[in-house]
Amino acid sequence: MITIIGLKKNFKTGDDSVRALDGVDLQVKEKEFFVLLGLSGSGKTTLLRCVAGLEKPEAGKILLGGQVVNWAERGVFVPAEDRGIGMVFQSYAVWPHMTVFDNVAFPLTDGRRRLSKSQVRDRVSSALEKVKLSHLAQRPAPFLSGGQQQRVALATRAASLIRLLRNAAIKACSKQRARSRAIDPEATRRKRTIVSRQER
Repeated sequence: MITIIGLKKNFKTGDDSVRALDGVDLQVKEKEFFVLLGLSGSGKTTLLRCVAGLEKPEAGKILLGGQVVNWAERGVFVPAEDRGIGMVFQSYAVWPHMTVFDNVAFPLTDGRRRLSKSQVRDRVSSALEKVKLSHLAQRPAPFLSGGQQQRVALATRAASLIRLLRNAAIKACSKQRARSRAIDPEATRRKRTIVSRQER
């Protein structure tokens, strides 16, 4: 579960300051599919980066699974590598010189928490099966379609991390299938960008 309370984030551009997040409050339940609304530049990616630990908010509190990972007022900031969060970027971040299998295995073999060969094989195989790419395990990444690269990126995070954030305008989502909230008071009528979180 993700809980965000009073989150604020500013960016300085020369002498000016842009407030990307202004007192954001929201809660995402475990395994819930969640949608943020907002035009480009309204703070959607900034919010995700704060949750993942890639940005440090000036104010507010973030809890992941009930654990405080950010509390600006008390100087609490858990670094990204200790949050168990994976973020799938819009560019997918797939290694072009690796096969599908090697891409998914890379965080397990060269990351902070290295696993045995058998554990790596099992995790990668399971992740590829979930995204329906088992038959392409040995294919070089450049020979994949855009959608397949997207699935490789998802499998890579799913294989190595407990929590997953997805940051991309991937598909349309009906109001009946997703609960949505605006990230600021003025965003209620803005176009939607899909952001989902799922628990493994």
